[in-house]
Amino acid sequence: MKKKFTIPKCLLLLFVFINAHQVNAQCVSNFSFALNANGNVSFQSTSTNTIAATMYSWNFGNSQTGFGQSVSTNYNANITYSVTLTITNPSSFTPCNSTITKTLAITNVTCFLVPSFVFTVGAANSVSFASTTTGTLAGTTYTWDYGDSNTGTGVTSSHIYGGPGGYNAQLIIDNNNGCRDSIVQWVNVTTPCALNASFISTQLGNGYVFFNSTSTGTVNPVSYSWLKNSFLFAANNPTAVSVFANGTHTIALEVVNTSFSIACTSSVTQVITVTSNTCNLASSFAFTAGAAGSTSFVSTSTGTNTNTMHYWDFGDGFNITGSASQVHTYTNSGSYTAILKVYDSSNLLCFDSVFVPVNITTAPCIANSNFTLTQLGPGNWQATPAYPWNVSNAIWSWGDATFSNQLYTSHTYSPTGLYTICLSVTVSCGGTSSTCAAYAISRMANPITMAVVNVVMPQSISIGIKNNFSINQNSFLVYPNPSSGEFELKISGLSDSDSPKIKVYNITGSLVYESANHVLNTKLSQEIKLNHEPDGIYFIKVETTEGVISRKIILKR
Repeated sequence: MKKKFTIPKCLLLLFVFINAHQVNAQCVSNFSFALNANGNVSFQSTSTNTIAATMYSWNFGNSQTGFGQSVSTNYNANITYSVTLTITNPSSFTPCNSTITKTLAITNVTCFLVPSFVFTVGAANSVSFASTTTGTLAGTTYTWDYGDSNTGTGVTSSHIYGGPGGYNAQLIIDNNNGCRDSIVQWVNVTTPCALNASFISTQLGNGYVFFNSTSTGTVNPVSYSWLKNSFLFAANNPTAVSVFANGTHTIALEVVNTSFSIACTSSVTQVITVTSNTCNLASSFAFTAGAAGSTSFVSTSTGTNTNTMHYWDFGDGFNITGSASQVHTYTNSGSYTAILKVYDSSNLLCFDSVFVPVNITTAPCIANSNFTLTQLGPGNWQATPAYPWNVSNAIWSWGDATFSNQLYTSHTYSPTGLYTICLSVTVSCGGTSSTCAAYAISRMANPITMAVVNVVMPQSISIGIKNNFSINQNSFLVYPNPSSGEFELKISGLSDSDSPKIKVYNITGSLVYESANHVLNTKLSQEIKLNHEPDGIYFIKVETTEGVISRKIILKR
């Protein structure tokens, strides 16, 4: 009988320990370098225990940085520099971070050029240039590129431009011994400001007023800002429409010729009196949160009568058209935005709405990261989160090493293939969740196009009496989001006779923007500028005769 061979347990544990130690061996950063001509140095990482995904970060000690295994930089002084290499293994199986610093003595720099120049803008679009470069030698040549396809030479030079505007002027310095450098500056050629803001107003009835700029001295690009009682209600366009309550209102128009180095600005103010508005509706409501998410709502709106209708949007995907009092049960805890729109059924131009933050704490705190992905056509995909209404933070992982840190976004795929798409969410009551699914993303082959995924809000559900509002949430686009302060709003599927109101509120509920707009070919398009507002979360509300629709916009600079 053969004797069975058994590895002693102590040797087996030693083998496992050694193997684990090798797999998770600590990386060690190191590098070599080669001195090239005139202060140029090449660096090569010689680090050990690295992997394919290892990241290499260099600090060359001359205010320059670099990334990669092989890099180079130029030094401009014959001194000693401290060079640091940091390597990082991002893998969860072989996490590692290591740093090494070496000193490097530079002795072969022969070029000490520090290019610079000053310029003076004169009359009739003329500009005088003068080099202030240091490190030049006898015989140094100076070449000027004025940025308008014209050139010149000399330590000093002058040029007459064809008209006002901005130009990239470049000075090229050559010591004629292999030492050459250049510098570029932006030159603004201005013209005297002859801007004079003015406008006329025309009352259209029922409180609506049309404004038309008659300003003179405008030079493109030009911007227009319309303010009602110091609040911005329209921007960018020389015309605007807004609705007013009966009474006097102060209207201001600010016009800016933005092409000049110092903005050419003019403003004008008028006081108008409106007497044609027969609508006195003012929407408001109160609510009481009860047990298990049950919440009672009651309208406190003023100016109502027997023709007044109440449309409630509870902010969790459910809405109802019905009485002035409603009870709604939230299935998830979190922060929601509830909307009440009151309107006169006999006069659809008479309406008002208000939104109020509602914080629910008596329902379960559930984070739902489920989503669906639907192909609408060749290269056109739509992602819909299952329950987005209490989400406070979201991250999309698109499966191609890219991420998006907002819920409503879009993503473009270049190559087709199988991608694992993940959505991770944090809800306002504190819960978290992640969901991943693999999808085969395809696009048109002829002509070749990109595959685009757009994330949209799920459709709202009407409960009780069915409302007659036909606005499609998916037809409401706000981009870019997050925004640096300027973004585009587009809505389709509206009535050409409609005059939608656009209102933007900050997180405290204060109105920061308002405008009334005309629909053209069933579409509404409006560029909104909130450059004067601080970073944060804002709510966009669009009121139409067909309903109220809202979106969040994040300002992040």
